[in-house]
Amino acid sequence: MIKYNGKEVELTRNEFRIMYYLFLNTGNYITKEKFMEDLWNDKLYIDENILCVNINRVRKKLEDIGLKDFIKTVRGRGYSI
Repeated sequence: MIKYNGKEVELTRNEFRIMYYLFLNTGNYITKEKFMEDLWNDKLYIDENILCVNINRVRKKLEDIGLKDFIKTVRGRGYSI
């Protein structure tokens, strides 16, 4: 669960893992490849589309509680908060 300004939103296990990993690496960019290696440990079942869908779901949930543009994407570098 993430709380902000008195609002809260529930995250799925994968969404929580994404946010946790972003917080552990605050200020650094994490590539899609690094996300898939470190969070899922099995690139056979995970592809970029699945990661992008999960990140977009997290972004939507964050926007719902007032955290618009919290997760940043820099093309060619990765994701950051």
